[in-house]
Amino acid sequence: MLDGELKGEGGWYSGNRSEDVVNSINAFISQITTDIPEVVTGQPFIPVNPLNPLRYMDDAYYGTFTPKVGSSYRFWAGDMNKYLVKNQKILGKDGNPFV
Repeated sequence: MLDGELKGEGGWYSGNRSEDVVNSINAFISQITTDIPEVVTGQPFIPVNPLNPLRYMDDAYYGTFTPKVGSSYRFWAGDMNKYLVKNQKILGKDGNPFV
């Protein structure tokens, strides 16, 4: 037996309306008794050249965002960084590959 099978104790919710889905999510969230840590999320993207859709631009952008959990308002702190794409590698300002 797998670990998850022993610890699950989960349940399920059913519904026929969008309000049922909203209510089930709110019910689930109200049962959470531990803090959920903030997790940085984001992904890089390379835009398509608007003048030639068969080619990509020489720049890559990497946006990172962190939800501020537990604040009285909804806020995502974030940053957008621009990198150079050369020879199929993403490079930083110093010309070294971005990892």
